[in-house]
Amino acid sequence: MENLYSFFRYYHVRILYKRVVVFLILINTMNVFSQEKIDSLQNKTYLELADAVFYETENENMVAATNYATYFLDKAKKEDFLERIAQGFNLFAYIHKGQNKLNYLDSIIQYTKDADLKKYPLDTYVTKADYYYNNRDLKKALDNSLLANTYIDRSEDNGLKIRTNFRIGLIKTRLGYHKEALQIFKKSAEDYKKISEDDNYLITVFAIADTYRQLKVLDSASFYNEQGLKRALTIKNEERYHYFLLNEGINQYHKNDYKKSKDYIDRAIPYLRKIKDKPNVAMGYHFLGKVYKQLDDNEKSELYLKKVDTIYQETSDIHPELRSGYEDLIDIYRKNGDTEQQLVYIEKLLKIDSLLKSNYEYLTKKLTKEYDTPKLINERDIIIKKLENKNIYWSISLLITLAVFGVVLVYNYKRQQTNKKKFEEYLSSQKRIDKPNEVKNDELLISQDIQDHINRGLEKFEKNKGYLNDSISLNSLAKQLHTNTNYLSKMVNHYQEKSFGSYINELRLEHTIERLKTDLVFRKYSIKAISEEVGFKSPESFSKAFYKKTQLKPSTFIKQLKKEK
Repeated sequence: MENLYSFFRYYHVRILYKRVVVFLILINTMNVFSQEKIDSLQNKTYLELADAVFYETENENMVAATNYATYFLDKAKKEDFLERIAQGFNLFAYIHKGQNKLNYLDSIIQYTKDADLKKYPLDTYVTKADYYYNNRDLKKALDNSLLANTYIDRSEDNGLKIRTNFRIGLIKTRLGYHKEALQIFKKSAEDYKKISEDDNYLITVFAIADTYRQLKVLDSASFYNEQGLKRALTIKNEERYHYFLLNEGINQYHKNDYKKSKDYIDRAIPYLRKIKDKPNVAMGYHFLGKVYKQLDDNEKSELYLKKVDTIYQETSDIHPELRSGYEDLIDIYRKNGDTEQQLVYIEKLLKIDSLLKSNYEYLTKKLTKEYDTPKLINERDIIIKKLENKNIYWSISLLITLAVFGVVLVYNYKRQQTNKKKFEEYLSSQKRIDKPNEVKNDELLISQDIQDHINRGLEKFEKNKGYLNDSISLNSLAKQLHTNTNYLSKMVNHYQEKSFGSYINELRLEHTIERLKTDLVFRKYSIKAISEEVGFKSPESFSKAFYKKTQLKPSTFIKQLKKEK
């Protein structure tokens, strides 16, 4: 739901402000400096330099801001003060945007990932997660949230700990994992209540209400919306109050109480327009369009649904929940016999489906429910032919299309059956117990002590997953095991019955397959990302090796795993 996203977008603006304040307070408590006016950079304290960066950035004097940040970082490096170095890179990240911002954040991680600091790199991973989430890169947002979670025990900042877990919940609900997200949101609400953070507590209550709505537990959603409305009134939080109004209006639509739904949404939209929250205005218009459709007022339904499209054209951003509004418009124009407008919105819906499919893998099944891509393409082609008055040729084309479609269906079915058989055969082959190789020491011409030493080294190498390093080679591993390449090569050839390169690739592939079976997040990676994760130089070499081992492409193997659920 888009209002869940925007609700938190405004929240993160406030969080950024709070982090700046905390940052300044932290420096203030760690430095004793003169209050006299100091003209020389050399005599300025860290606090004064940081304050100057914020001031100059606020006034868009980026050259001056960069100079202050540079001196801050140089000063920290000369003093070899690790936490100050991290703060210096943070200043550069504050100044910059986009990839440059990410580069500076990555520098903080490189400096602090092995250090025993309470704030870093936890805070940096959370910042990166926020950046990616706000830019709709959910995979990277989740990856950075999970990395942040590995450092969470170091921190004494309870608010940062809660925020880290809450971010994972946000990503989960955005991906459709609502039950998992709900547990995280409930825990976050309890934690925020303990530390008396009213605004953040309201945010988590909103998340709980919205997630219950997504799960179709509508009475629970209403309960939490009412709690949020009462609390927002008590603390006079006008913004939160109107978000809860919108959320309950949408919930009442799902309860089929269209009068209440319209009332709640009508009360929320003026304020949302006032604060220029276009995504949530679009959400309100969408459900008003739905309400009027249920009330058989197609004219007003069309009006509000087209307003949603207007906002989408302005922002180039649409929430999956708004997709059905385009189906409603297509339906309206179909019934009115307006084939030109019908075609316009079919084309728009096809583009939206393409966008959603690339950004939200979980939508793949949902998109085929009523207006899946093949159906839309077929309907579009029929309308085009009607508009061009090619009635005779239309029949022939339809027959050819159906014939081709039938051939494709048969081909795809046979291919799926073949892939399924290969998949099952591969899994069955893994259950067999291979007979261990017989050792013939006289063939190796290597003493037993050296063999034992190398075998122990290889066992440790495999246990530590050293094969995932993409730079591992026969020479580098021989050095690690304190032996020579000749002995190591002979041992691998004899005991594994394969070359060293094949041995390394086999370990990587076995690791990949096992992880694909158990790690749902890993399955969502691109083939390129998977190949890099497990040490292959390129996705092509990975796919070739994977096919050689399983007789299936990696993408086909993953599809078969999903069907095994």
